Amino acid sequence: MKQGLILLSLLFFYLFPLSGQHSDANIFGDVQSEGEHIPFATIHIEGTAIGTATDVTGHYMLIDLEPGIHVLVASSMG
Repeated sequence: MKQGLILLSLLFFYLFPLSGQHSDANIFGDVQSEGEHIPFATIHIEGTAIGTATDVTGHYMLIDLEPGIHVLVASSMG
């Protein structure tokens, strides 16, 4: 009985992690070429469908990402 209770407790904590352990990550910045900001460039995280575009001033923000190491890819016409 005691082993069953311990197993059930471990399963509960595995399936329902503490909310304090999860935090979202945000990435923000700007895209420049030769010192000039690039408006409307596309930004995406390599290997995913997560992305955005820079605004008219060349700035972007990706929010609510999983914490970790991400490789960003930027592209623009012209």
